[in-house]
Amino acid sequence: MSDLISREALLDYIDSTNEIKDWCLNRYSADWIYSFVKSAPAVDAAPVVHGRWERKRSNVYCTACGKGYRITNGGPNVMTFVYCPMCGARMDGKEDGADHE
Repeated sequence: MSDLISREALLDYIDSTNEIKDWCLNRYSADWIYSFVKSAPAVDAAPVVHGRWERKRSNVYCTACGKGYRITNGGPNVMTFVYCPMCGARMDGKEDGADHE
């Protein structure tokens, strides 16, 4: 799987790292480097939505979309699902708005 990076973060990294900046500027102009990074192809990616399962009585709810699932004997244990089947939120216990890796 390919890594996704932030174009703005890469440009900030080049600006803040003297070793890279010195190496690059000895070989290329700063304008060329910025032009090269800005013209690099991008992918269409959606941000990851995080949530967790919350149990209320005999139901389990996704904290991201609020969809509830009844807990039944013999049925699938939705609390073992890594993703919400309704909204696709990643059930890793993190809350959206917090810093994510």
